[in-house]
Amino acid sequence: MLRSQVGSFFQKESLSRGSLFRFFSSAAAASCVNSQVLPINPTTTRVEKSEPYTRKQFLLRQLVAIVLRTLDSRFLSGISFEGSVNCYGLPRSLKLFAVVIESFSSRKMNRQIQCLIGSMVDYCEIAGPNLFNLICELVTQLKGTMSLLHAYTAIIRYFVELGLFEDALLTYLEAKKVGLERKVSNFLLKALVDKEQFRYSRGLFYDMMMWGPAPNVYTYSIMMDLYTSGDRLYLKEANEMLSEMRTKGIRPNAVTYSSYIHGLCCSGKVESAWEFLKVLCVKGMPCNTYCFNGVIHGFCKAGQLTEASSVFDEMKRQKGCEPDLHSYSILIDGLSKQGEFSKAYCLISDMANKDIMPSRITYSSVLYGLCKIGEFTTALKLFRELDLIGIGQDKIVYGILINGFCQIGDLKSASDLFEEMTAHNFVPDVYHYTSIIHGFCKIGYLEEALGQFDLMLGQGVLPNVVTCTVLIEGFCRKGLFEEAFSFLGRMRDFSVYPNLFTYNIIISSLCGVGEMDGVWGLFGDLIKRGHLPDVVLYSRIIDRSVKDLDMDEAFSLYDMMLEERIQPNKFTYSSLINGVCRKGAVSIALELFDEMRSEGVVPDRKVYTSLIAVFCRAKNLKGALQLVREMERRGVLPDAFVYTSLINGFSKILMMDVADKLMAEMQKLGFQPSVVTYTAVILGYHKSGMSKRASEMYRAMLNAGILPDFKASMLFDTSGREKKR
Repeated sequence: MLRSQVGSFFQKESLSRGSLFRFFSSAAAASCVNSQVLPINPTTTRVEKSEPYTRKQFLLRQLVAIVLRTLDSRFLSGISFEGSVNCYGLPRSLKLFAVVIESFSSRKMNRQIQCLIGSMVDYCEIAGPNLFNLICELVTQLKGTMSLLHAYTAIIRYFVELGLFEDALLTYLEAKKVGLERKVSNFLLKALVDKEQFRYSRGLFYDMMMWGPAPNVYTYSIMMDLYTSGDRLYLKEANEMLSEMRTKGIRPNAVTYSSYIHGLCCSGKVESAWEFLKVLCVKGMPCNTYCFNGVIHGFCKAGQLTEASSVFDEMKRQKGCEPDLHSYSILIDGLSKQGEFSKAYCLISDMANKDIMPSRITYSSVLYGLCKIGEFTTALKLFRELDLIGIGQDKIVYGILINGFCQIGDLKSASDLFEEMTAHNFVPDVYHYTSIIHGFCKIGYLEEALGQFDLMLGQGVLPNVVTCTVLIEGFCRKGLFEEAFSFLGRMRDFSVYPNLFTYNIIISSLCGVGEMDGVWGLFGDLIKRGHLPDVVLYSRIIDRSVKDLDMDEAFSLYDMMLEERIQPNKFTYSSLINGVCRKGAVSIALELFDEMRSEGVVPDRKVYTSLIAVFCRAKNLKGALQLVREMERRGVLPDAFVYTSLINGFSKILMMDVADKLMAEMQKLGFQPSVVTYTAVILGYHKSGMSKRASEMYRAMLNAGILPDFKASMLFDTSGREKKR
């Protein structure tokens, strides 16, 4: 019946029904399908002379007839609704497409129907009245074969595939007028979430809540994924989502909970995620391996292996959530990175006992960890054993070892493995070449690194930004800044553009030698190219400004950081505090110190040392001692400079008993007093009228092999006797 309808349709276009089907004999159809080349010679078909036709019409008729005869969808790409309209006009084209869709529908060829409707969408270009009227007419032609709702669903899917989300939403709103199934709403919502269309996703979700179809657990799980994945997390909204589900009596499933736990872990709240998971287990709430794996990964990432192992053990006790290959691999990777290889090997044995075959990725984690701690003999042994256990090597495994040897400067072993890899028909990629180049740069062999770079280009492997950054760092280490700038410009020839790390490398190197003109030029360039300077870059330039005694510039950069909402780190505060302390600006130093602690940045020894020194110079010994005690509470032990500052301070106010005790404590801790330390004590005893004690300290200094400075030598001769005035 369908074929007769098509024949009738084509009869009006001068091709008889009989000749149409004679043209498609079984042999001819088979020939077309097998060769995928359409016969286009019009003389092969008898044509009514009274009704002329065009070559384009003839080809389209052939395609449609082949599709109906063979149901071979490979020929659909040649059937365009726009082309049909150009040939036959809109009404006949609608009839033609309706016939083909009806044929496909009876055989449930939904993908092919989607393709044809997509062609109609392309004809209209955008969602709107023209498209919607056209689809309504198509559904009328189909006479019940396809509902209007199903047609709209096909259009929504087509727009989603093209990434035209606004058009998909417009079609969705139109479809709601005839009643929409929830699965279509969820499909569109998931597509929007997967493409990180945050605004559209929330809009669709709230539309479902207000006007239907009402969200179900799958809808909420999709939204939970929106709030807990991607670069930005929305944990407040995720919590509200769980509360709302409870209020509406919708029970979250394992997918909902795993997404929520993933969000907690990604935000650094692994402890909270673990507590939440334990509550789920106690209450018998649904959870799966993804819930546990997320927490294990979070603890491993934070270096909390004991906690990760506890989660793993709990996982073993839970029915239906036994550790899988991924669980084992995560924990083995965490243990290997921390050098816990005996435990990692135990887990591999445990996998074998449970008939879980370790993957090459599992062993790669162990190899990476062994290389990281310098156990290359063990790493090579394991590397060779991969063949024996039936896993074998790949270029990723080779890359781990090659990079490991390059990191320790063993370029011979790295090169041998590189050659072995190519001999086994593994094609080196940019990662392998970059490892070798970095290895040569690290040991100062810049010419060899450039040779490898040229070899890489000769093999048709293009560099990436890491490769180029490594070479720029190599130039900078040699002080070849002109060459570094030249190569920076050459990067664009490879369609590679410097990233923030590239700029950091060269700017830090320029700061190291005080070439501030170059620094400011690059600083402006990176901003112009859309990069935002990070805390590392700001801190490096601030430190250089402090060393140049340009505190105005240093604080100008500091203010710029705060305006850009970039949180200063320990290095930033340390440089600024050191600079103002050298200027004797105690009040500003204390303001920065208080701000540092209030922001949760833990002061380091350099900060404490600078503050203690300036307190001692200002004769605020009480404040200095308080800082020393705070240092000790934080586990930061005073060094020789701190003791010297304190001894000097107490000697100046002639509290020699305290100075003497501090010097004894200093020596007990293994710190050797310097000429500054001895001179401070000698002068203190001398001013106190304790010439004998001053003389003893002078001789002790000489016995320690320390030559006196000008001040001390003015008081005593080489034997330690006091000079007469």
